[in-house]
Amino acid sequence: SVRRGAHRWISDAMCASPRGSTRHGEPLVVRRMGQVASGRGGEKSAGIVRFEGGRIRGNLPRHLGAVLGPLLRRGLLSVSLRAMVDEENLHVGSDVALEAEVRVADACGLFAIFEGPPRTA
Repeated sequence: SVRRGAHRWISDAMCASPRGSTRHGEPLVVRRMGQVASGRGGEKSAGIVRFEGGRIRGNLPRHLGAVLGPLLRRGLLSVSLRAMVDEENLHVGSDVALEAEVRVADACGLFAIFEGPPRTA
């Protein structure tokens, strides 16, 4: 049997290229994960997840980048992206509709994040 990852439709990804365009079903590649300053003492926090296609570059929404970015950097997840619709002449800041498939690459490492300190009796 084939195991599939969790699917999510993302309607608020952001175009970062002038006159960007997508084609329905076009695979988009996760290119970089970055960090942004949180504004408190300059420490880095929320992740930025960038994607790229044939004629488009963009960012996943910040709320998803904050969760996915650190997990992608640590190699715990993989993400596949596809454009959901044909779009032409997207301006910088335009919404981009994507389909994301998230797969767990390292289940033990992922669940280890949620382990707390050992309990004492």
